[in-house]
Amino acid sequence: MLKKVLKNSFIYGMAPQITAVANIIALPLITPNLTEVDFGINGIALSYVGILSIIQSLGIRIVYANAFFHYPNQYKWLWRQLLGFELICNFVFQVVFAIILYKILPEEVGDNRFLLTFLIILPHLFLAPFSKLSSLRYQLE
Repeated sequence: MLKKVLKNSFIYGMAPQITAVANIIALPLITPNLTEVDFGINGIALSYVGILSIIQSLGIRIVYANAFFHYPNQYKWLWRQLLGFELICNFVFQVVFAIILYKILPEEVGDNRFLLTFLIILPHLFLAPFSKLSSLRYQLE
């Protein structure tokens, strides 16, 4: 039992850190190719992505957890309904987020503004709800 708890704690604690480790490993490879302006654009984009991602997920985890514990036999059906609602809301939210991101990107981006906005939004548009739901299910089970 203790071995299983330690194993699951290690996996659950280390899994979110994999992207940070990958960024640290990739940083020396891409740093010589970036200018100060590129770092500034990256910082602006990442800060807005972080803020708006937090706003997007406020409260939904509690609804999923309540459904899991209050309806143990029907939680999958409830989660499917909630996920459908979340996917629709996610699409609307990402369109609004894309407009905000398009407006705040500095002029130095130039003609790549639309492409950069699209590439930032794309993973959040398709993967964010599923990622949150799968990590929550692993945590609750």
